[in-house]
Amino acid sequence: MSRDYGTNKTEQAIIKSFGGKPHKNSGRGKVNKGDGTYKGFTVDVKETKSSFTMSKSVWAKVCTDSVKNNQDPMLLVVLDGGTRLAVVEFDTLDRLLDIEEQWEEDQNG
Repeated sequence: MSRDYGTNKTEQAIIKSFGGKPHKNSGRGKVNKGDGTYKGFTVDVKETKSSFTMSKSVWAKVCTDSVKNNQDPMLLVVLDGGTRLAVVEFDTLDRLLDIEEQWEEDQNG
């Protein structure tokens, strides 16, 4: 599902728009690191008009913040105000897919 967040929305507005909890000062304080949290994830938002370069240092910061929050890391990239890409570790994706598969099996008997 893609929503139009508009360009130049604040990280806090973006996080609120999908039900996440934004952190004051984008987590610069002593608690609640990262831009916000969403369902067990520490979220760091990167908003850009057309492109974003992923680097080891960007991912390291997201991971460091998530460890401090005792949560899984998520990088949310918002391209041109509408396209949202959630970057998570493959092990996290695999775990979530296993949970979904088990739920479907339970529903279908």
